[in-house]
Amino acid sequence: MDLQNFIWDFDGMLFDSYPHITEAFMQAYKRIHQTDIDRQQCYDLFKKSFRTAYDFYQPSALCKLLFRAIESRTDLAPAVLPYPGIPEILKKIHENGGKNFLNTHRDSLALTYLAQHDLLIYFTDAITSEINTMPSKPAPDTNLYLIKKYNLAPEKTVMIGDRDVDIDSGTSAGIKTCLFDEFRNADHIACDYRVYDTRDLAKALGVE
Repeated sequence: MDLQNFIWDFDGMLFDSYPHITEAFMQAYKRIHQTDIDRQQCYDLFKKSFRTAYDFYQPSALCKLLFRAIESRTDLAPAVLPYPGIPEILKKIHENGGKNFLNTHRDSLALTYLAQHDLLIYFTDAITSEINTMPSKPAPDTNLYLIKKYNLAPEKTVMIGDRDVDIDSGTSAGIKTCLFDEFRNADHIACDYRVYDTRDLAKALGVE
């Protein structure tokens, strides 16, 4: 295994969470603003970033609070579940002596989901929005912090995510990058590795 250090994004990469996020926001927006919104459009906007969705919908402060409350309900359908193959590759990396790291814009709820599925034990460290005072992705700062803290060899380190901000943060940090192009619509994003199915990650990244 040439790669030894794996820095993961959470939403849309480790876990299929955007359908859950979309449902939570639609419920909150309808309750506070008394307006129905298009599900696919909402999904697409949140997929880009929370900021993009907020800029478009301009939810009130109360709506944001309600959204976060609804979204944090782990019993809200559709459930937030790991993508196929993710538990296996995280475990395999750990067993092979590699290191998994989390680098997400998400708050500590990401850790809750990982723990619920017995996956948190495979992570060496996690950077979430609640503890991160550094510039967020696409800035390289969080990746550079992990590289320095754990003395990671850049040539053996990869940033893995589903959006351009993930890939840009890895490239700017001088590490390898892997894009999960789930919908085959990101050909414009340059990366070192590309997969269309998370079950292909192990082979693509040499985790056998």
